[in-house]
Amino acid sequence: MLVPHIIDSRGKVYVITGNTDKMNRLQYVFVSFALLLFLAPIAKAQGTYTAKSCSYADVNAIINGPTHTAVRGDTINIPAGTCAWSSTLNIHVPITLQGAGAEYSSSWNGTNNTLVGADQTVINPQVGANSVILVNTTLGNPLMRITGIAFLDTALSGDPGGGIVNLGGNGNNVRVDHLHFFLSHSEKGIYVGGSVTGVADHIFMDVSGTSITNDFAFYNGVGWNGTRDPNGYGDGSFADTDHFGSSQLFYVEDSYFNNGYESDCVNGGRYAARYSTIVNSAGFAAHGLTGGANRGCRVQELYMLNVSFPGTGPDGAIYGASIGHPNSGTLLAWGNTTSNFNSIVGMAMERLLNGEGRDAEELNPAPAGWGYCGTKYSTGSANGSTAITGTGFQTTWPTPFNMIIPGALCTGAYGDLGNVCKVASVQSSTSLTLAVAAAASVSGVGYTVGSPWDGGLLATGYPCMDSPARGRGDLLNGANFPNRLNTVTGTTAWPHQALSPIYVFANNVTIPGPSSPSIIFDGTGILADNRDYYQQFGAYGEPGTFNGTKGVGQGSSLPSEAQPTCTTSSNPIAPNTTWLGEPVTGNWGPGYWDTTNSTLYVCTATNTWTAYYTPYTYPHPLTAGTSGSSVNPPTGLVATVQ
Repeated sequence: MLVPHIIDSRGKVYVITGNTDKMNRLQYVFVSFALLLFLAPIAKAQGTYTAKSCSYADVNAIINGPTHTAVRGDTINIPAGTCAWSSTLNIHVPITLQGAGAEYSSSWNGTNNTLVGADQTVINPQVGANSVILVNTTLGNPLMRITGIAFLDTALSGDPGGGIVNLGGNGNNVRVDHLHFFLSHSEKGIYVGGSVTGVADHIFMDVSGTSITNDFAFYNGVGWNGTRDPNGYGDGSFADTDHFGSSQLFYVEDSYFNNGYESDCVNGGRYAARYSTIVNSAGFAAHGLTGGANRGCRVQELYMLNVSFPGTGPDGAIYGASIGHPNSGTLLAWGNTTSNFNSIVGMAMERLLNGEGRDAEELNPAPAGWGYCGTKYSTGSANGSTAITGTGFQTTWPTPFNMIIPGALCTGAYGDLGNVCKVASVQSSTSLTLAVAAAASVSGVGYTVGSPWDGGLLATGYPCMDSPARGRGDLLNGANFPNRLNTVTGTTAWPHQALSPIYVFANNVTIPGPSSPSIIFDGTGILADNRDYYQQFGAYGEPGTFNGTKGVGQGSSLPSEAQPTCTTSSNPIAPNTTWLGEPVTGNWGPGYWDTTNSTLYVCTATNTWTAYYTPYTYPHPLTAGTSGSSVNPPTGLVATVQ
């Protein structure tokens, strides 16, 4: 028989005796009390704690011990002051890290943002090539927030390529707000990695006039949809749909940018920038496939931005080129006001046959690399001159273009010798001429023109893998070359990427730059208007007027009985091609921006308009319940057994 008893903190046993009913009641009371005594030392509830000072040692001590070990939901206050940090603060639980305040951007007033507040808590990065704050977030956890701090990089030695603030993990409740960054040595301000989604709002990004930096680094496709991508190349992100207008992007809003590049985006990154003011801008940059194994940028939304270029930029330019650079993946750009920019969107690729970038000279043919986006493979000989003999050449290949000839030693665009040779003309299927004589003779080698990673349905190699206007496709295995494979085919093969057109509409363009102003600038030479991208009508955009056959129109809501007729574009991909049982291509066509309900409709079949996109909630839901650089007191305090 179990005898009711309790054990005190010294290990002494007390036996409970007496009347049975009373004993039962006493047993309940004493055992409950004993459990409370036992659990009290280790039960932790979220609370508010203030560091002794803004020093790294004091802040770390109240988050990672010994002063206090932070738990989920804690608010950690950093007092006012200026402190240099030479070590990285690691945060592994969702907390609010709150400084005393910083200069920050006001909310959007319908036209722009202004700067308000003053720097109270100032951190001077002295971390070399490391991040100042490294956060590991977890899916489904409470809000992780950093607010009210100025990070002033005035004398940093080293370059934190992982960002001054690095947001990692797979959290979807992440907010950074009311922060001031001054970047003079740092390559990146805020790094968004893993599969992090959330919001950055009321940020003031100020960049030294002599620096070219990335305010944000959107790499949040490296861990997309779990751990399917072992090397973090972004393969999982490119195997998922666009998720336009949803919480499945990282949002930047109500912010002010001065100088520099506003973003870097690669490894399947996904983001939206909106309701912000940008001056002296080099634009939002995004990578495509280059010489490495990383994938390009996956999804961008740029809207309701006031972007101006009133003076000379950090690279000496007088006019801005483009505010958006979708060199990979897809993009929506609408409602922006720009001045002194040549275009809203400018597209380029480094894997083209006529590529002249240094990365293009470093491309290896498959399976050792991505190779060029082109048409064929050939074999033959080079005799040390401009004459090349072989098999499989096509006179329809666009010239000039680059061909990889192992051992031939050709002079590249930057004057260095390599195996990339520029072809001036193709005489026949067995003969072509180089632009510059090869410095070595080779025979019996394979000439690489084109890559199995690309669609190769047109003479240009179109569609090219991860090119602008390409979206979801087969999942790649995330392995390094030469073991990179398409998991659907089990081979090195085109991943059947869906056409996901770029739509640019309802933008207000004033005082364009002097170099061929346009709404969309296609620097690839292989994409097509009204197939891969659709643009607004009017100055610098689509000529003529909207009639449902091209471009993007706009106006009030269209009841079904009054919808304009429409036709889809010609898409040169076999219509029966599927991806996991679903059509790959989609019959995307012209667009119509419904100004009444803020919805983009797209022509998906003859005379059929389908709702394609509605902007995500603004302000972002994670900003609710707070104002300024302060945070509401914690609520719902509970004891949590650890």
